[in-house]
Amino acid sequence: MENKRPSAYRVQNSCITCKHCTVLDLYSEPSEYFCQKDGSDRPLCGCDYSGEGFAEIMMKQGTPSRDEDMEAHDAAWDKLAEIWIEWAAAHQVETSGVCDEWERGSEHEDSD
Repeated sequence: MENKRPSAYRVQNSCITCKHCTVLDLYSEPSEYFCQKDGSDRPLCGCDYSGEGFAEIMMKQGTPSRDEDMEAHDAAWDKLAEIWIEWAAAHQVETSGVCDEWERGSEHEDSD
């Protein structure tokens, strides 16, 4: 198929093309973008669709089911959710965002 983009087309140095940007594709929500330039480990988001559901983690950690101990189960869930919410709030970026720390991601090396 012939490329119909203008000859002056180029990819901007924005968050979506940065190697430090992590994209989370959520099933029923728009994708979310997070900057990991600080080198922090991204906690699991709790989304089953992305394979990061809290239930499986809690089961592996030996957390009781809701039927066994609702209070302990809910406390463990809330702790995982709080870790995610705090990290996400500090790292979420816009796709069109720009900063002086931008570095080309490997998937965009031929975009000049």
